[in-house]
This record gives sequence, structure tokens and C-alpha cells, in this order.
Amino acid sequence: MPTHQIHGALTAMYCSSDGAPWTYSVWKERTGIKFGLFPPEDEHLPGGWTRDDARAIASYFNQYNLLPSEADKINYASTTKKGAVGPGRALWAAFVTQGWKDWGIHQTITEVFATHNCNPYRLAQQDDCKWPEASEFIPKVLEHVAEELFGIEALNDSGFVHRPIRSAVRSLATRTWLNIYNQRGRSLKRLTKLEAEARAAFDDLDRDTLTKRKIGAVIRKVGIWKTLAELLCPKGTIEKIEDMDGELRTLLSGLGAPVVGGKKRKTSSIVSILLLSFFLGLSKVTLEMLQSLASTERVEDILTLYDDYLPPDPLEDSVALGFQHPTLAVPFGTDGTDPGVEIESRMTPTQLLHNLGLTKGRPIMFNSYRHVNGLNAWDCDVAERLAAPDAADDPQLTPLTLHWHQLAGIHSILRTNFTAEPNSEGPCGTLIADEVGLGKTFQATGLITIISEIVNHQKHGSLPPVIAATPYLGKLKVLPNRPHLIISPGTLVAQWEHESRVVVRLNSFDILVYGSGRDLHEQFWAPNGPFESSKHAPFHQIIIASHASLQQDFEAVYIAPQGTGKGVPWGPPRRQSGYAEKVKSTLFRQNYLVTIIDEAHEYRNLGSKHAAALEILNQSALRVPMTATPLQTSTKDTAAMGRLTGLRHFLSEAALLEEKADFKSIRKAKATPGDNGEADKAADACCAEISTRMQKQFHGHMIYRTASSRDWEGKPLITLPPCYSIPLYLQPVAWEKEIISNLVETAMTNAASTSSFTKLTSKNFYLELRMGAAYARSDTHDPLPNFKTMDEWFAKKSTKIDACARLCQHLLSRDDAPNPINENGELSFPPLPTLQPGEVPTQSIKILIYQEFPSLSPILTDVLTLYGIKYLLIEGRMPLPKRAQIVNQFCTDNEHRVLIFSKIGTVGLNLSRASVQIFLDQPWSAQDETQIKGRCHRQPQKRVVKCFHLLVLETADVVLASLAQGKKSMMEAFLHKEQGQSKFGNFTRFTLSKFIYRASQYAHRELYRRRPRT
Repeated sequence: MPTHQIHGALTAMYCSSDGAPWTYSVWKERTGIKFGLFPPEDEHLPGGWTRDDARAIASYFNQYNLLPSEADKINYASTTKKGAVGPGRALWAAFVTQGWKDWGIHQTITEVFATHNCNPYRLAQQDDCKWPEASEFIPKVLEHVAEELFGIEALNDSGFVHRPIRSAVRSLATRTWLNIYNQRGRSLKRLTKLEAEARAAFDDLDRDTLTKRKIGAVIRKVGIWKTLAELLCPKGTIEKIEDMDGELRTLLSGLGAPVVGGKKRKTSSIVSILLLSFFLGLSKVTLEMLQSLASTERVEDILTLYDDYLPPDPLEDSVALGFQHPTLAVPFGTDGTDPGVEIESRMTPTQLLHNLGLTKGRPIMFNSYRHVNGLNAWDCDVAERLAAPDAADDPQLTPLTLHWHQLAGIHSILRTNFTAEPNSEGPCGTLIADEVGLGKTFQATGLITIISEIVNHQKHGSLPPVIAATPYLGKLKVLPNRPHLIISPGTLVAQWEHESRVVVRLNSFDILVYGSGRDLHEQFWAPNGPFESSKHAPFHQIIIASHASLQQDFEAVYIAPQGTGKGVPWGPPRRQSGYAEKVKSTLFRQNYLVTIIDEAHEYRNLGSKHAAALEILNQSALRVPMTATPLQTSTKDTAAMGRLTGLRHFLSEAALLEEKADFKSIRKAKATPGDNGEADKAADACCAEISTRMQKQFHGHMIYRTASSRDWEGKPLITLPPCYSIPLYLQPVAWEKEIISNLVETAMTNAASTSSFTKLTSKNFYLELRMGAAYARSDTHDPLPNFKTMDEWFAKKSTKIDACARLCQHLLSRDDAPNPINENGELSFPPLPTLQPGEVPTQSIKILIYQEFPSLSPILTDVLTLYGIKYLLIEGRMPLPKRAQIVNQFCTDNEHRVLIFSKIGTVGLNLSRASVQIFLDQPWSAQDETQIKGRCHRQPQKRVVKCFHLLVLETADVVLASLAQGKKSMMEAFLHKEQGQSKFGNFTRFTLSKFIYRASQYAHRELYRRRPRT
């Protein structure tokens, strides 16, 4: 049977349910129509309506309501024949069509599909690209769609959509499903066009003289195409991505640069060029041309551009946009102690070391010292210094020890997971949920080394006291000879590798990084690959892989459960055909001893990613998911963490029924009548009860310490001075506004041809829009200007970069320089405090400048030089010794008090000598921001840390800052509106950018969801 179009569905709802949804409070808030469609006062009419319009639409509704059957009504509402209906139908259709965009109906429903494992893209990928039928999946999410659009008023006491409006809600969801399908078709056409443009850019290298501009064009075109290709992922795209990306790396290799994103190919440069020529049909790009370019142009500029447009692991940037019911953080643990370490909280360091068998105060395979600048014996010639008898006197070496709370955490994991008798019922896993800054990476590495020592001890019949009487890990009395596995976000793989090498002795383990992509995976497991070539026993091997690699391997051999039919939606996955052969080149070919999953909260949503984590954890003797994100973000998130930890309750069908009952209870509580917050209070009480019940399931299998936690003596675990975030809002100048508005228009055009599901899921999709806030260029292919005088700079300055330089100049002038004044998008600096007679000002403050886009660093460095500011710069591919040299210079040389860095190449750095951090660009996520701040807000920081965020008004800057920091004031500054009109040119807040506005809607909902409860 045909379904209603959007305006017909809303007509049906109104006529069948006494004015719904215009009587629902959530819908009123969404649409801004507070008094219904036909209020008696003209000033209360919906925006743009006249009284005649209202009469015409009311007449159309009456005629619709008189029709005898549903089919007649659908036909009447959808007809476009002149004279068939009165003018009210056209007025209503136009009104709803505009509202469909402005009210975010399509985007909201799309988010529901993504959140509840009904994303049609993913479903199609898992079924040989066959587009799924809406009728099969929409009923599974209908209640969620109704609640997100209309609130709980649309649901009955049983939690189902009210029968009179159920059909209309289904029509709305079906229309979104069809729109996604149509948008996917348009996106695929655009993808073909982008691929052609990328190949044309390659072909252009064949003409005239090879230039940096032409290679830059290749990088940009490939980057834009690749971003969309990875989001749409039609059949055969993965192979194309690997081929084109691989050939781009080959091109860079021909320039004499290190190969990006993987191991260097064994072919010579001349063979690489021949391969490139064969693939692309080139004939005139010679090795001499590349070498000539490399000698005359700054190759580093090309490489930083590559990092901006083609960063590693783009699959890591996917964000599931879902809005769930929050639960409350109800503390548990006995006698006020931290969860998971109730026993350890009373143990001294000496007792912990004894119980863990650490006679030397650290694991046998630990280094005795660590280098203050992050050097280690694996990468540099410091092995002799680390092992020297006088190492204690070396000022650049500090003792390498586990903190008390890290020893307590390891002790707790062993105490709670090893048992006196074989245990096939309980889980072998612990969730580490410590807050940021407590050293989960260090603690996890310590756990791996101690487990490996236990394997050795078992052979000699000697076990550490903590497990001497409890030798069983699950059903295993003898720990198996298996490797360890660490799964982390792609951006943190290098950090895990580096920190592991800092901690463990040279050659005591093989630390093997698992690359990204099918070719590297096959190479890794090949007979002559890193794994099989290792001289160490498997339990002395650590494999480090990214989240994306795990998911890629899973989707190569499994089909994720969809929750259809009987069973739970997290049941065992179905093997693909040819599994036995395919699995040999994946992580799933191997069982593991300890599996660490870092940033485990990224696996909270059901789907292939969640299923991949469960499957790999099932192949592990001990599972340790880790997350610094608060556990109590939602009942669903809590249950997901329980499944990753292996808690049997959360893997049962009873848990699924319990979850549905909990949602029903929360909905009912939210419907509590009253005007004094009774509904909120009832919902809070309901959530607290649910949270308390769920947390009991984690007893003994979760460790959670905070910044306020205390040690066995009642002293803080770690003491740091406060860290303040200070947003500085900047109004762009006229020429910047014009260029940024053009970038917005381009982004809107791209968004119009791309599925709504992809619009907010990749930080690369709006890359040039974000870069334009830092330095606006009409043509991003143009080389960056070189500013040699202040006059040149002021004629074409960037508001943000100029503010950065002036801020540095002010803060460096004296340590007591007051904070800048920020009003109406302008930055001013108050006078310095008056000195007392004989008082000498100090100038010791040091500054970090974080830039998200290293390709723009030449402009920043030019401007700092013009302002007389000496700086140091860390670049992504800088060798570790050179990086350490620059860090040492920054820490010791008072002439250079500014250090510029990016996310790439800063792993392991301790920059606590700085106490001011300027965010020239806003990071994509809160996790990124936390990592960046952690460069200086860490031990042994002694000063208060100030983080200044330079945010250009009414750009993606402010949206990203608000999402990362959760500050409502930022969103208010972003909207910056008067009566719905943006102050940015003639754009309304609805037409400024679909991307920015939809992101702001998301931020508003997130801010509301996370608001403090009283």
C-alpha cells in the first residue's frame, strides 16, 4: 500500500489525533510553533502565515478528514492536479517542505537509524550491497523515531506509539529511508565525479614541469574523494582506495620522503615510478623530475598537506549520533572506597609489591629509568645510558616506577580474575574506568609484563603470592603461550608503541604494529611476516592494532548480527563464505593471552564494531576494556561496557528485556504531571534506581578512580594545579567573511548531494571549511603567501593567526600579564600591572601553540617572526632525536618560549615546562582535546594552566568547541542571533550552513542531555 508524503503524514496525524503533533511539547520546541496551527490571535499564527492562509489550510484539512478510506486520503494529499484540491493543500505542502529542513526531521530520523543499528548503508554492506527493505527494519525503531521527534507524549503507557498516529510516524520514517536511498544514488554519482577529478589531477602531472602545486592538487583531490568513498563504501571501493592511496604514497616516496602510513615498499625508486606510470598511464613523470622537485621545493610542505587531507585511520572518525536517556553516577564500593580496589585501598606499596612478586620494585622486564624527553633504547642510542651504573645521576633520566594506584589496579585485576578452582561461569575481565591522567596505558603495560612473568613462573612452580592459592584464570590452570593484543584508536597506536618501548627493556618483547589495510594485514601474517618471523615466544609478543583494523578484519570474515528473529542483537556473528581461508589474514586467526581495548566507549553502539570487539575478546584469556568516559552516560552504554567486560548478565536475553522495561519506566517517569520539575525529579529517581541495579553486576570487575581519589594514607593519588579553558571569540574581517561564505556554500552543495548520515560523521568532510577559519583562501590550490613585512600582512591578514601572535606577544611580555579582554569579537589587552620600586619583572612563562593543520604552519611562523617572537616547531615526520633536541631546547632555553606542535608527532612528549596553551585550531573531539591539554597539564606541572581557544564566530570552530567542552555559552555565541537572523552577512541561521546548523542542533541536545541535575 502506498504511504504518505511528509505533509500528508502530518495531515493524517493532525486529523486522527486531535491536533497532534502540534499539541506535543517536544514538537512545539522543535518547530517554534507554540500555539497550535490555528490560534485565534493572528500574531500567534505559524511564521509566514496570514489568516487567509490558515483558513485555506483548515479547509483542506476538513476536506481530507471527510474522505472515506486511507487510500483516498493518501491520493487526495499527494495529488498535484490543478483544481483537484483547494489552495490550502499547496500552502500546507510548501510549509511542511520548508519545515522538513528547518525542523531537522530527516536528520533526526537518520540519527535514530544509526544509533539503533538500522543504518541502511551498513545493512547494505553486510548483505552484498543489496539495499534493505524499509518494511523489515523500520518497525524495530518506530518507537525511538516517535520519541525523538515528538517526545514521550507520542507513546502510550506500554511504550508503543499511539495507534492513531502510528501509521503516520511509519510514513515519516519510510520517507527518510527512501531519501537516504535517493541521496546515496546522488552521492555515488558525485563519487564517480570526484574519482575522475582525482585521476585527472594525477594525469596533470604529465604536463609541463612538475610542481608542488600540481602534487598538492593530487593530494587534495584524492583526499576529498577518499573521504566520501570510505563513507559510502560501494562494492569495490576498498580496493580502489588502497590502490590510489598506495600510488600516492609511491609518488611521495619518489620525492625522497618517508612512505606514509605503512612500511616502505621494497621496490627501488625507479621501480616505484614505473609502477605509478603503469597504474595511471603516465609517460613523462620521471625519477629526475621528482628528484628535481625535491631539491627545489620544500617537500615537508607536501607531506604536511598529505597529513591534513589523508590522515591515518579515517574510519576512526565515524560518530554515531544518538541521544539516549542519561543515568546518574551512583557511586558504589564499600566504605567510600573506590570501586574495584576495596581490598587494595588498605595495602601499602610494600605489601602490593610483595603480593605481585616484584622484588625489585618493578617488573623484571621494565626499564629502570626513562628519559625525560621520551627517548628510549629501542629508537635511539640510549640503552647504555639507561643501564649505566651512574644512571641515577643523569639529569635527563628519571626512575621508572609504577605509582601506588597502578600497582593497586594490577593487584585488583589478578585478585578478582584468578580463582582457586576452575571457573567456566564467571568472566575473566576487568573494566578500567579511571579518569584521564591516572596512567591507564602505563598500568596496562605493567599488567602485560606481569602476566608474562607469571607464564615463566608457572614453568618453575613459583607464582606471586596474589595468585599462589588461586592459580586458575577461568578454566586455565596453566596460562597459554599466546601473544598479547592491544586495540586502540588509530591516532593512539603510535603512542601505545612508544610508551611500551619506554617501559619494557630492549628486546624483552617484540612490539608489533598491525598496519591498516588488506595488503598490510596479509603481510603481517605471511610466513616471512613480522608475526611468524619473531624470535620470541608468543607470550613475549605484543600486537598493537587500531579500532579500524579490527573492524576491517571483522567485516572481511563475519556478518554482524542484526537482532532479527529470535535471539539478542549481540549474538554470535555469522561467518562469511570462504571463512577458513579469509580468517588466516586477520586478527581473528589467533587466540590471545591479554587483550586491551583502549577507548572502549567507542564500541558502545550495537553494530559490526561492537560485534568485532566481542568476538576478539572471546578469543582472549583475560579481557581489559579501558575508558575514561564516565560509565553512567546511559543505560545502554553501561550494558555495552558490561558485555565487553564479559559479564554474563549483560549478554543474556533477560538483559534485553530488562533494557526495554527500563526505557518504559523512564518514559513513564518523564510523563509525571507538574510544573515544578516533578517529571525531571521522577526521571532522575528512576535512572538512579536503574543505575544502582546495573552497577551491582560490575562488582569485582570494574576499577574506577578519579582525580579526588586517595591512596592508602588518605593522600591524593596525583596532585596537579587547575587547568582553565578560556574561549576567545573573534569576528572575521570583511574579506575573510566573503571567502568563508563561499566555503559554506560549497559545503552546503556537497552536503546536498551526500547522505545525511555522512554529514556529521567525518572530520575530513568539511576540512576546507575548517581550514578556512584559520586562513581563508579563494582557491585552496594556490600556494600559501609569504609575508615579509607587516604591511603585507595587514593587507591580507588572518584574524585568528594575528590574534594568536598578539596574544603570544602580550603573555610573553611579563609573567603577570593579565588575561586579554574579549568583547564583540575583538581582542584587546589590558595594561600590565604597575611594578613596585625595585621590583624586577619575570619572563619565564612558556607557550604551546596547537595547530590542527600543519600545512598552514608557514603562515603562522611568518607572522610570529614579524611580531618578533622566537619559536620552535615540531613537525610530524621529524626524527625522534631531533624532536627530543627541540623539546630539550624549549625546556631549557629561555630565548625560545613558544613551541608549535600538532597532534601528529607529539606522542609521549612531556611539555609541562609550558603553562599556557593556545588552540589555534579546534580539535575534532573532546578526546583529542584532552590528549592535547595533557602535553602540559601533567606531572610535574607546578603552575596553573591556561588554555586559550581562538574561535572565529559563526564557523565550525565554535560548534566543535561547544561539542568538545559542553559549554552552553559557546553555543549562544555561535548562534549570535537577533530574532532568528544571523549577523553573518545576509545568511539566516538556517541557511548559514546545513552542517553548522545541524551540528548546533546536536550540540543543544547534547548540552541538555548532559545538564547538571539538582
